[in-house]
Amino acid sequence: KEEEDEEVSGSDVLDEGMGEDEEDEDIDTELDGSKSAFHASLLSDSGRCPSTSTSGPRAIFGNPQPSPGCSAKAIGVSLCKGRQVFMRSVNVWDSQMNITVKRRYAIVVPHSVCNLSAGEPVPLMFWFHGQYGSGTDEAAGFTTSTGYRSCSHDHGWISVFPMGLGLMSDAKALNISNPKTYNFSAYNNGQTAAILDLGTGWNVGTGGDSKTCLTESSQKGAFKDVSATEYSCYASCQIKGQCGRCNWSTCHDDIAFVKTMISVLRRKYCIDMSRIYAGGQSNGGMFTHYLSQALPGVFAAVNPIYGLPLTGYAAGRDGELFRNQRLIAETSIIEFHGRDDKIIPVAGGPSTLDQWSWYYTSLEEMTSLWASLHGCQKETRDVTNKIKKACPHIAANVECWEHQKCGTKRRVVHCLYDGHHGDLPGQKFFGCASVWFFNQFRRTSPVR
Repeated sequence: KEEEDEEVSGSDVLDEGMGEDEEDEDIDTELDGSKSAFHASLLSDSGRCPSTSTSGPRAIFGNPQPSPGCSAKAIGVSLCKGRQVFMRSVNVWDSQMNITVKRRYAIVVPHSVCNLSAGEPVPLMFWFHGQYGSGTDEAAGFTTSTGYRSCSHDHGWISVFPMGLGLMSDAKALNISNPKTYNFSAYNNGQTAAILDLGTGWNVGTGGDSKTCLTESSQKGAFKDVSATEYSCYASCQIKGQCGRCNWSTCHDDIAFVKTMISVLRRKYCIDMSRIYAGGQSNGGMFTHYLSQALPGVFAAVNPIYGLPLTGYAAGRDGELFRNQRLIAETSIIEFHGRDDKIIPVAGGPSTLDQWSWYYTSLEEMTSLWASLHGCQKETRDVTNKIKKACPHIAANVECWEHQKCGTKRRVVHCLYDGHHGDLPGQKFFGCASVWFFNQFRRTSPVR
């Protein structure tokens, strides 16, 4: 069993379906309007990021794991080409559909990385947008306003912002020109209904499950005057036979997309494979949970914000959270959530937003599962003041709690704050706290 677990994090797994990235696209203007605006946004957060003296022990477990790119003669000007921001595409093999799909991502490379000598590995951070979002929007908007991007920049990380798929891009990847009529009768059993565009998002492994949402309009209890959940079935879900009454997003293999990006980036840059991190907001936070379960031997730490798994998927579709416990036990987690979130309620259960009513796992259940996995104390302790020392601009209404004395020596933390879905826990606090947390962890087992 242990040998099988090791294979999950082995090079053959990360290289599966590996695709070469194509020519870089200059998207400085797409991100911030101009290069000067981009650099200004990075400089504006000076002093708002945790310093090495206040962020606690840095990567306290094990040693760096240099990627194959560290053996290159030079990774500076030849790769950065005088720019810090790139748009790239990779070819991803989807084994279920037996097709190669082109996917895109934005990448931010600090000048400190561009100017490094060969052999100096740096951390790699992935950030996943929410439903209706995009990677470029995250790089220019959310991660800038929260200080996330500038803090990762200050600490010399390479930051990656993948692009999810919507109705049209999902179909375009399959060379389908009109997804609103594609295989229409088969999708809808001959009934008249629209194939809706519910925005760009991520495949979180729930396609085809019709038990995760409100399927009929209700006039009872918490569901009074709530209409049935809007749903759709994108072309990829139709091809895979994963249409369901609660579908809202793509069925393309987003796990293969992440594996392919890692395979490409670890060869192109000098990456510290023991320090790969992931986070996301809303649907991107849901995907972060799913990703940590699907790639249990990859991430040193994750940080979802207002994103929780659907009911029945807390431990993964097939119990992956515990099936791969030994590998996932090297992943720490810090989760942020607004107390007044009605779309993804912190207490779990149903979202009561009209026509957007799914059932969610509670934050308490998720952190308890992670605490059990790490062998932590069941009770939590207030650690707000500890984080405040690293990030003094914390908002007054933020409270952070931790399951302590974990047998794995990792950490399980959650932070609550006053706010609805999409609200943030204080100006610039989220980015600072995330970097403070990430800086404490690396993986000890090989990540190839």
